[in-house]
Amino acid sequence: GLYTTVIRGLNERGEAVSEARIIRSVNNEINPWQDFAGYLALARDPEITFVFSNTTEAGISYHAGDRPDDMPPVSFPAKLTQLLLERFRHFNGAADKG
Repeated sequence: GLYTTVIRGLNERGEAVSEARIIRSVNNEINPWQDFAGYLALARDPEITFVFSNTTEAGISYHAGDRPDDMPPVSFPAKLTQLLLERFRHFNGAADKG
């Protein structure tokens, strides 16, 4: 699949920049609400080295009801924490696995 990412900010000379790039590297997506086991399986894949999210400020919020055993938890931060914890455990905390 294809998606567009927009980079906006200041370059090294302090000039405003705005650039749109087409990204062709995404070939799969998993909805944790529909396939939480598949979502956690991503953490055990040694080929995965980055996590990208289009979560806005509204999605990065605390949800008091989230628990470590929720499958899935409600908030994005809790879902990401579970993914990273699964990776940490699977690779026994190896520093080269992120």
